[in-house]
Amino acid sequence: MNLFRQDDNKYGKSDYFDIQFYYFKRRFGIDLFYQDYKGFYLKKDNSIYSDFKLKNIGMNAYFVFNYKQFSMPAAFKQSEKQINDAGSFLAFVSFVYQGLDTGKSLVPFGMQSSFPNDVNDLREGNFYTLSIGPGYAHTFLFTEDLTFTFLVHIGAGIQYQNYQTTTKDKTDFKLPLKGSIKLSLLYNIEHFFTGLNFHADFNNVSFVETEFNIITIMIKFFAGLRF
Repeated sequence: MNLFRQDDNKYGKSDYFDIQFYYFKRRFGIDLFYQDYKGFYLKKDNSIYSDFKLKNIGMNAYFVFNYKQFSMPAAFKQSEKQINDAGSFLAFVSFVYQGLDTGKSLVPFGMQSSFPNDVNDLREGNFYTLSIGPGYAHTFLFTEDLTFTFLVHIGAGIQYQNYQTTTKDKTDFKLPLKGSIKLSLLYNIEHFFTGLNFHADFNNVSFVETEFNIITIMIKFFAGLRF
């Protein structure tokens, strides 16, 4: 996929619509995302997949147990200020839909002998995953104004698969892993704040012999003034 501006003649063109929304309160947090991409580039053999489409739509919800001492809004929203080192165990629930349409064979013709048949024959599919699991978050204070926070969760769920190959339609159920991580480095004083947020969300789609790992990454630098 052409993430940065490069030579369209060599790498092809990617069309996309990508929106991510993050909401944090003391007791809970919610991630919402809608990603629709078309056009990919396979570096291994310099192949352009102009018709390949991928959708990734879903939500994560976090529930904070030690919300009286640990503040997600302080780390990720800057609406509060964490004054002591503190952490909390979390519970999360997630629902994700992934849809893919290869447009043609997913694997280039000359390379098909090196890949399993379940990838060579794949044409399109829809995958629905419901996951639950535990997590943990913690804020460390380097000074009263400089903090570092991490939030991590990992769990498992059930995935309903409905996909089409060159020869037949198939349905199946899998038990994939699910995880995410958030990091925040924050400098926060009375009238000014700045920092860096990192978020990665991991989802898994597996077939008989093949596994797709779909990773959503967000990196945000921010700064602001208070009046």
